This record gives sequence, C-alpha cells and structure tokens, in this order.
Amino acid sequence: MNFEQLQEHVWKRLGPRKHLAGRKQVDDLVRLTVETWEPDNLVHCRNEREQQVYGLAISGNVKRLYHACSGYSDAEFGFLWTIVLSAVVSAIVQILVKWWFSETSHRVLMQGWQREFNR
Repeated sequence: MNFEQLQEHVWKRLGPRKHLAGRKQVDDLVRLTVETWEPDNLVHCRNEREQQVYGLAISGNVKRLYHACSGYSDAEFGFLWTIVLSAVVSAIVQILVKWWFSETSHRVLMQGWQREFNR
C-alpha cells in the first residue's frame, strides 16, 4: 500500500461529511494525522476506551496544526466549518487507529511515511 492508497482507504470509509470538507482537505488531514501519529502511546492502549482517549489527543493536535498551516484564524473558519472539521478529523483518526491495529505491516508503513514527511 502506498500513501495515496491510504488516503483512498480513509475517503471510502468516511461518512457524508467528507463531501462538505472536500477531497483535498480530507487528504491533507490524513497527512497531518500521519505526521502527528504517536505510536509509542497508541501501542500501550489496552482497550477501545483508551484508544478513544488517544484519538481525542491526536484529533486536537491535527486540528491545531491544520488551523496553523491554513493561515486562517478560528473566526475566519466559521462555526460550521469548525464543526465539520472536528467531525471529519475525529473520523479520520478512528479509521486510522483501526487500520493501524489491524496488521503489523500497517505500523511499519506508518513509520515509513512519518519519516518521509518529517524530514
């Protein structure tokens, strides 16, 4: 699997809100999620509840990074976009947590993409 296939995997699994966000933004959010991924914390999650807590932390990091990278202030994004962004980011993180846990090879891929993006 290459990174574009991961983006497609996430896109196919997102609900209808993905259309409000748009494909480019979803792809950007997937990349930001991979860049901020913290496998050392995730690997210690013993149950789904702990995975959800981890997901909330990552979602917050991705949203802050997206706001910073976009160059827009919270006021410029608007209330509706903030809600859509929050829902889409949370869903992306949930999808990627499940994907990451599903196969050991996915963890290796995630590490490779992180090294590539964080050079």
